[in-house]
Amino acid sequence: MTNIVPPAHQSLHGHETPIPPCLPPGILLTAEVPSFHHENEEYHFRINAIYQPFDRSNPVSLPPAKQLTLLRVYEDFYQFQINLLSALPRESGREPPHPRIIPYTPGPFGGHVDRAVTAQRRSELDTYLYGLCSLLKTSSWYILEHGLVAEFLSLRPGDVEGDIDPRVEEMRVLGQQEDRLVDPGTET
Repeated sequence: MTNIVPPAHQSLHGHETPIPPCLPPGILLTAEVPSFHHENEEYHFRINAIYQPFDRSNPVSLPPAKQLTLLRVYEDFYQFQINLLSALPRESGREPPHPRIIPYTPGPFGGHVDRAVTAQRRSELDTYLYGLCSLLKTSSWYILEHGLVAEFLSLRPGDVEGDIDPRVEEMRVLGQQEDRLVDPGTET
């Protein structure tokens, strides 16, 4: 099933229609920024992502994964990063001696943002999402389950969501990683 969020409509009072609710609990599996376009005097980056909803209280049943096509402006990425760094100070490297494990985003650009700057930024944001998704291969994959990730990926006007087959193999591998992280000699 494909779900398209229509563009927001202005009411007579100037208010936009409400933004749909956050994605259900789950984990980001893949994401990329393949392109951008200019609209309404802003550059919008297209994100292709796969998000697997799951319920830790019912690990036997895995719902369909979500294939997402999202449009975000640079400020959305920047605010997401600021919020993530604030919510996860240890993973942000703000609690010595713990190193930073959250990848860096490109910083704000002080000059005029044109097509060339945006093309460079698209590449850097693609690298950022690749680095974030690479956490799946580490003991820090739990970051991709954070509610801020689901909030960033939640549908907004113009975004598209489609159900695809559950990502059983990826989730099985994550389950094996989680099992290895639990030390039988300690309480969790």
